[in-house]
Amino acid sequence: MGRRFAQQQTLQAHQDSSSCPVCDGVRHRTVAALDRGHADQCLTCRLVSFQVKKGASFPERYYDPIELGLFEEYYGPFRRRTFTRLVKEIQRFLQTGRVLDIGCSFGWFLEVAAKAGFEVLGLEPSKEVVAIARDKRGLNVREGDVASAEELPGLYDIILLANVLEHLPNPFDNLRRLQSRLAANGLLVVIVPNVDGLIHRLTYWAHWLSANKLTWPLEVLFQTDSPSMHLYQFSETAIRRALTKAGYRVVHVYGQEVVEIDALDLRQAVAHRMRRNRLADIFIQEGVRCAQLVGRWVGRYDELVLFATPQEPDDGRQDGHG
Repeated sequence: MGRRFAQQQTLQAHQDSSSCPVCDGVRHRTVAALDRGHADQCLTCRLVSFQVKKGASFPERYYDPIELGLFEEYYGPFRRRTFTRLVKEIQRFLQTGRVLDIGCSFGWFLEVAAKAGFEVLGLEPSKEVVAIARDKRGLNVREGDVASAEELPGLYDIILLANVLEHLPNPFDNLRRLQSRLAANGLLVVIVPNVDGLIHRLTYWAHWLSANKLTWPLEVLFQTDSPSMHLYQFSETAIRRALTKAGYRVVHVYGQEVVEIDALDLRQAVAHRMRRNRLADIFIQEGVRCAQLVGRWVGRYDELVLFATPQEPDDGRQDGHG
Protein backbone atom coordinates (compact mmCIF):
# COMPACT_ATOMS: atom_id res chain seq x y z
CA MET A 1 0.00 0.00 0.00
CA GLY A 2 2.85 2.36 0.89
CA ARG A 3 4.57 1.69 -2.43
CA ARG A 4 1.38 2.48 -4.34
CA PHE A 5 0.86 5.71 -2.36
CA ALA A 6 4.44 6.76 -3.07
CA GLN A 7 3.92 6.02 -6.76
CA GLN A 8 0.78 8.18 -6.85
CA GLN A 9 2.73 11.02 -5.22
CA THR A 10 5.52 10.81 -7.78
CA LEU A 11 3.01 10.61 -10.62
CA GLN A 12 1.38 13.77 -9.26
CA ALA A 13 4.76 15.52 -9.14
CA HIS A 14 5.39 14.51 -12.75
CA GLN A 15 1.93 15.71 -13.73
CA ASP A 16 2.54 19.15 -12.22
CA SER A 17 5.80 19.79 -14.09
CA SER A 18 5.57 22.42 -16.83
CA SER A 19 9.05 22.66 -18.41
CA CYS A 20 10.82 19.90 -20.32
CA PRO A 21 12.96 17.88 -17.88
CA VAL A 22 15.57 17.31 -20.60
CA CYS A 23 16.08 20.70 -22.27
CA ASP A 24 14.04 22.98 -19.94
CA GLY A 25 11.97 24.07 -22.92
CA VAL A 26 8.52 25.52 -22.21
CA ARG A 27 7.05 25.23 -25.71
CA HIS A 28 5.13 22.01 -26.25
CA ARG A 29 2.09 20.62 -28.02
CA THR A 30 -0.46 18.04 -26.95
CA VAL A 31 -0.13 14.97 -29.17
CA ALA A 32 -2.53 12.53 -27.48
CA ALA A 33 -5.66 12.66 -25.31
CA LEU A 34 -6.39 9.43 -23.42
CA ASP A 35 -8.62 8.40 -20.52
CA ARG A 36 -5.86 8.57 -17.89
CA GLY A 37 -4.31 11.80 -19.13
CA HIS A 38 -2.68 13.43 -22.12
CA ALA A 39 0.73 13.40 -23.79
CA ASP A 40 2.69 16.57 -24.48
CA GLN A 41 5.70 16.80 -26.80
CA CYS A 42 8.52 19.28 -26.31
CA LEU A 43 8.98 21.30 -29.49
CA THR A 44 12.74 21.55 -28.89
CA CYS A 45 13.98 18.03 -28.12
CA ARG A 46 10.79 16.10 -29.06
CA LEU A 47 10.53 14.32 -25.69
CA VAL A 48 6.96 13.11 -25.09
CA SER A 49 5.79 13.37 -21.46
CA PHE A 50 2.55 11.82 -20.28
CA GLN A 51 0.61 14.13 -17.98
CA VAL A 52 -1.40 11.92 -15.64
CA LYS A 53 -4.95 13.06 -14.97
CA LYS A 54 -5.63 13.99 -11.35
CA GLY A 55 -7.38 11.16 -9.56
CA ALA A 56 -6.41 8.55 -12.17
CA SER A 57 -6.29 5.07 -10.65
CA PHE A 58 -3.97 2.24 -11.61
CA PRO A 59 -3.92 -1.52 -11.00
CA GLU A 60 -1.93 -2.85 -8.04
CA ARG A 61 0.57 -5.05 -9.91
CA TYR A 62 2.52 -4.77 -13.16
CA TYR A 63 2.22 -8.45 -14.05
CA ASP A 64 -1.09 -10.26 -14.02
CA PRO A 65 -0.18 -13.73 -12.63
CA ILE A 66 -2.69 -15.35 -14.98
CA GLU A 67 -0.77 -13.93 -17.94
CA LEU A 68 2.80 -14.73 -16.82
CA GLY A 69 2.89 -17.74 -19.12
CA LEU A 70 1.77 -15.68 -22.11
CA PHE A 71 4.25 -12.95 -21.23
CA GLU A 72 7.15 -15.41 -21.15
CA GLU A 73 5.96 -17.24 -24.26
CA TYR A 74 5.97 -14.03 -26.31
CA TYR A 75 8.83 -12.01 -24.85
CA GLY A 76 11.24 -14.87 -24.05
CA PRO A 77 12.32 -15.78 -27.62
CA PHE A 78 12.06 -12.17 -28.82
CA ARG A 79 14.18 -10.68 -26.02
CA ARG A 80 16.75 -13.47 -26.11
CA ARG A 81 17.31 -12.62 -29.77
CA THR A 82 17.68 -8.87 -29.17
CA PHE A 83 19.84 -9.46 -26.10
CA THR A 84 22.14 -11.80 -28.03
CA ARG A 85 22.90 -8.90 -30.34
CA LEU A 86 23.24 -6.57 -27.35
CA VAL A 87 25.89 -8.77 -25.73
CA LYS A 88 27.84 -8.86 -28.99
CA GLU A 89 27.68 -5.06 -29.16
CA ILE A 90 28.83 -4.78 -25.54
CA GLN A 91 31.80 -7.05 -26.25
CA ARG A 92 33.09 -4.49 -28.73
CA PHE A 93 33.81 -2.41 -25.60
CA LEU A 94 34.18 -4.92 -22.74
CA GLN A 95 34.86 -8.64 -23.03
CA THR A 96 33.97 -9.48 -19.44
CA GLY A 97 33.04 -7.87 -16.14
CA ARG A 98 30.28 -7.40 -13.58
CA VAL A 99 26.80 -6.72 -14.98
CA LEU A 100 23.84 -5.18 -13.16
CA ASP A 101 20.49 -5.49 -14.97
CA ILE A 102 17.91 -3.21 -13.32
CA GLY A 103 14.36 -4.24 -14.12
CA CYS A 104 15.58 -7.60 -15.38
CA SER A 105 12.12 -9.20 -15.72
CA PHE A 106 12.48 -12.96 -16.25
CA GLY A 107 16.26 -12.68 -16.64
CA TRP A 108 16.62 -13.14 -20.39
CA PHE A 109 19.58 -10.74 -20.66
CA LEU A 110 21.20 -12.34 -17.61
CA GLU A 111 21.03 -15.75 -19.29
CA VAL A 112 22.71 -14.52 -22.46
CA ALA A 113 25.35 -12.44 -20.65
CA ALA A 114 26.23 -15.25 -18.23
CA LYS A 115 26.78 -17.65 -21.13
CA ALA A 116 29.16 -15.06 -22.63
CA GLY A 117 31.25 -15.04 -19.44
CA PHE A 118 29.90 -12.03 -17.55
CA GLU A 119 29.21 -12.04 -13.80
CA VAL A 120 25.55 -11.07 -13.55
CA LEU A 121 23.08 -9.69 -11.02
CA GLY A 122 19.49 -8.68 -11.74
CA LEU A 123 17.04 -6.50 -9.83
CA GLU A 124 13.31 -6.92 -10.44
CA PRO A 125 10.43 -5.34 -8.43
CA SER A 126 7.92 -8.19 -9.02
CA LYS A 127 8.10 -10.93 -6.37
CA GLU A 128 6.42 -13.44 -8.67
CA VAL A 129 8.90 -12.86 -11.48
CA VAL A 130 11.89 -12.90 -9.09
CA ALA A 131 10.76 -16.33 -7.87
CA ILE A 132 10.63 -17.66 -11.43
CA ALA A 133 13.99 -16.20 -12.45
CA ARG A 134 15.80 -17.20 -9.26
CA ASP A 135 14.16 -20.41 -8.09
CA LYS A 136 13.21 -22.04 -11.39
CA ARG A 137 16.08 -20.78 -13.55
CA GLY A 138 18.86 -20.45 -11.02
CA LEU A 139 19.64 -16.84 -11.93
CA ASN A 140 21.15 -14.30 -9.55
CA VAL A 141 18.08 -12.09 -9.21
CA ARG A 142 16.91 -10.06 -6.22
CA GLU A 143 13.79 -8.07 -5.53
CA GLY A 144 14.64 -4.40 -6.08
CA ASP A 145 14.53 -1.38 -8.34
CA VAL A 146 16.58 1.66 -9.37
CA ALA A 147 16.56 3.10 -5.85
CA SER A 148 17.79 -0.10 -4.24
CA ALA A 149 20.58 -0.36 -6.84
CA GLU A 150 22.27 2.56 -5.11
CA GLU A 151 22.58 0.49 -1.93
CA LEU A 152 24.42 -2.43 -3.56
CA PRO A 153 28.06 -2.97 -2.56
CA GLY A 154 30.81 -2.72 -5.14
CA LEU A 155 30.87 -1.30 -8.64
CA TYR A 156 29.64 -2.66 -11.96
CA ASP A 157 31.31 -2.60 -15.35
CA ILE A 158 27.94 -2.62 -17.13
CA ILE A 159 24.60 -1.32 -15.90
CA LEU A 160 21.60 -2.11 -18.09
CA LEU A 161 18.30 -0.23 -18.04
CA ALA A 162 16.24 -2.08 -20.65
CA ASN A 163 12.79 -0.52 -21.07
CA VAL A 164 12.98 1.02 -17.59
CA LEU A 165 13.56 4.78 -17.94
CA GLU A 166 10.20 5.42 -19.58
CA HIS A 167 8.42 4.06 -16.48
CA LEU A 168 10.18 6.34 -13.95
CA PRO A 169 8.68 9.66 -12.80
CA ASN A 170 12.18 11.18 -12.59
CA PRO A 171 14.50 9.07 -14.76
CA PHE A 172 17.00 11.91 -15.21
CA ASP A 173 17.84 12.10 -11.50
CA ASN A 174 18.12 8.28 -11.44
CA LEU A 175 20.64 8.43 -14.29
CA ARG A 176 22.83 10.84 -12.34
CA ARG A 177 22.75 8.77 -9.17
CA LEU A 178 23.58 5.52 -10.94
CA GLN A 179 27.04 6.87 -11.74
CA SER A 180 28.01 5.99 -8.16
CA ARG A 181 27.55 2.29 -9.00
CA LEU A 182 29.38 2.38 -12.35
CA ALA A 183 33.05 1.38 -12.50
CA ALA A 184 35.71 3.59 -14.06
CA ASN A 185 35.36 3.27 -17.84
CA GLY A 186 32.17 1.30 -17.32
CA LEU A 187 29.18 1.28 -19.67
CA LEU A 188 25.65 2.40 -18.98
CA VAL A 189 23.32 0.75 -21.51
CA VAL A 190 19.79 2.09 -21.90
CA ILE A 191 16.97 0.85 -24.13
CA VAL A 192 14.04 3.22 -24.61
CA PRO A 193 11.04 3.62 -26.94
CA ASN A 194 11.72 5.84 -29.94
CA VAL A 195 8.90 8.31 -30.55
CA ASP A 196 10.23 8.80 -34.09
CA GLY A 197 10.01 5.10 -34.90
CA LEU A 198 7.59 4.35 -37.72
CA ILE A 199 5.07 2.40 -35.61
CA HIS A 200 4.99 5.24 -33.07
CA ARG A 201 4.55 7.87 -35.77
CA LEU A 202 1.75 5.98 -37.51
CA THR A 203 -0.01 5.45 -34.17
CA TYR A 204 0.04 9.18 -33.42
CA TRP A 205 -1.11 10.02 -36.93
CA ALA A 206 -4.04 7.60 -36.64
CA HIS A 207 -5.00 9.21 -33.32
CA TRP A 208 -4.89 12.67 -34.90
CA LEU A 209 -6.79 11.65 -38.05
CA SER A 210 -9.56 10.14 -35.91
CA ALA A 211 -9.93 13.45 -34.01
CA ASN A 212 -8.54 11.70 -30.89
CA LYS A 213 -11.23 8.99 -31.01
CA LEU A 214 -8.86 6.09 -31.81
CA THR A 215 -7.05 5.70 -28.50
CA TRP A 216 -6.29 2.03 -27.81
CA PRO A 217 -3.11 1.79 -29.94
CA LEU A 218 -1.59 4.66 -27.96
CA GLU A 219 -2.86 3.09 -24.73
CA VAL A 220 -0.86 -0.01 -25.68
CA LEU A 221 2.27 2.05 -26.36
CA PHE A 222 1.92 3.94 -23.06
CA GLN A 223 0.74 0.81 -21.16
CA THR A 224 -1.97 2.85 -19.48
CA ASP A 225 -3.55 -0.26 -17.93
CA SER A 226 -0.35 -0.89 -15.96
CA PRO A 227 0.49 0.41 -12.45
CA SER A 228 3.81 1.49 -13.96
CA MET A 229 2.77 3.00 -17.27
CA HIS A 230 5.13 4.75 -19.70
CA LEU A 231 5.55 8.36 -18.62
CA TYR A 232 8.03 9.22 -21.38
CA GLN A 233 8.76 8.45 -25.01
CA PHE A 234 12.15 9.59 -26.24
CA SER A 235 13.52 10.93 -29.47
CA GLU A 236 17.19 10.22 -30.11
CA THR A 237 17.89 13.90 -29.45
CA ALA A 238 16.05 13.77 -26.11
CA ILE A 239 17.76 10.65 -24.74
CA ARG A 240 21.17 11.89 -25.88
CA ARG A 241 20.56 15.21 -24.12
CA ALA A 242 19.27 13.43 -21.01
CA LEU A 243 22.42 11.31 -20.77
CA THR A 244 24.69 14.30 -21.37
CA LYS A 245 22.82 16.33 -18.74
CA ALA A 246 23.23 13.45 -16.28
CA GLY A 247 27.01 13.42 -16.80
CA TYR A 248 27.48 10.75 -19.48
CA ARG A 249 29.05 10.67 -22.91
CA VAL A 250 27.17 8.65 -25.54
CA VAL A 251 29.59 6.33 -27.36
CA HIS A 252 27.31 4.06 -29.39
CA VAL A 253 23.70 4.06 -30.64
CA TYR A 254 21.65 1.63 -32.69
CA GLY A 255 17.97 0.95 -33.33
CA GLN A 256 16.01 -2.26 -32.95
CA GLU A 257 12.51 -3.58 -33.53
CA VAL A 258 9.87 -3.29 -30.84
CA VAL A 259 7.67 -6.30 -31.68
CA GLU A 260 8.07 -9.85 -32.95
CA ILE A 261 6.13 -9.66 -36.19
CA ASP A 262 5.80 -13.44 -36.48
CA ALA A 263 3.94 -13.62 -33.15
CA LEU A 264 1.54 -10.69 -33.31
CA ASP A 265 -1.49 -12.76 -32.24
CA LEU A 266 0.33 -13.59 -29.02
CA ARG A 267 1.49 -9.98 -28.58
CA GLN A 268 -2.10 -8.74 -28.76
CA ALA A 269 -3.12 -11.30 -26.14
CA VAL A 270 -0.32 -10.13 -23.82
CA ALA A 271 -1.48 -6.53 -24.28
CA HIS A 272 -5.08 -7.52 -23.43
CA ARG A 273 -6.11 -5.92 -26.72
CA MET A 274 -7.56 -8.79 -28.71
CA ARG A 275 -10.23 -7.40 -31.00
CA ARG A 276 -13.63 -9.03 -31.34
CA ASN A 277 -13.58 -8.64 -35.09
CA ARG A 278 -11.10 -11.08 -36.64
CA LEU A 279 -10.94 -8.99 -39.80
CA ALA A 280 -9.85 -6.01 -37.68
CA ASP A 281 -7.24 -8.25 -36.02
CA ILE A 282 -5.76 -9.16 -39.39
CA PHE A 283 -5.79 -5.54 -40.57
CA ILE A 284 -4.00 -4.31 -37.44
CA GLN A 285 -1.41 -7.08 -37.51
CA GLU A 286 -0.61 -6.60 -41.17
CA GLY A 287 -0.35 -2.86 -40.61
CA VAL A 288 2.15 -3.36 -37.77
CA ARG A 289 4.05 -5.93 -39.83
CA CYS A 290 4.35 -3.57 -42.81
CA ALA A 291 5.27 -0.59 -40.62
CA GLN A 292 8.07 -2.50 -38.92
CA LEU A 293 9.44 -3.82 -42.21
CA VAL A 294 9.39 -0.35 -43.75
CA GLY A 295 10.90 1.07 -40.57
CA ARG A 296 13.74 -1.43 -40.91
CA TRP A 297 14.40 -0.39 -44.51
CA VAL A 298 14.44 3.34 -43.76
CA GLY A 299 16.11 3.11 -40.34
CA ARG A 300 13.05 4.21 -38.34
CA TYR A 301 13.29 1.67 -35.52
CA ASP A 302 10.89 1.90 -32.58
CA GLU A 303 13.48 1.22 -29.87
CA LEU A 304 16.81 2.95 -29.29
CA VAL A 305 19.82 1.32 -27.65
CA LEU A 306 22.47 3.69 -26.31
CA PHE A 307 25.85 3.03 -24.68
CA ALA A 308 27.26 5.78 -22.47
CA THR A 309 30.29 6.26 -20.24
CA PRO A 310 30.83 8.77 -17.42
CA GLN A 311 32.12 12.05 -18.81
CA GLU A 312 34.84 12.02 -16.14
CA PRO A 313 35.60 8.31 -15.60
CA ASP A 314 38.89 8.83 -13.78
CA ASP A 315 37.46 9.84 -10.38
CA GLY A 316 39.11 7.26 -8.18
CA ARG A 317 36.67 4.47 -8.89
CA GLN A 318 38.09 1.03 -9.57
CA ASP A 319 37.11 -1.51 -12.18
CA GLY A 320 34.06 -3.50 -11.14
CA HIS A 321 35.87 -6.82 -11.58
CA GLY A 322 39.09 -5.61 -10.04
